[in-house]
Amino acid sequence: MCAVALALYLRVVQAGRALVGIVALLGVCLALQAPQAAVGVVLAEHGRVESAVVTSVEGGPGAVSGRGRYLCWV
Repeated sequence: MCAVALALYLRVVQAGRALVGIVALLGVCLALQAPQAAVGVVLAEHGRVESAVVTSVEGGPGAVSGRGRYLCWV
């Protein structure tokens, strides 16, 4: 959201299109990476962090529709 606001502000003050484009592109990249980074931080704060290998995955109720859960064994 901050990157969008900054890009809009730069557009209003008539900054160059290249600068606005770079800010918007970096904002999109940050927005796509933030959820994965947040998950790692949350899991690290709740306990130990260990490497694991998923050995089996089973679809739970509603998994076919995309709204269900999957059961993973490690």
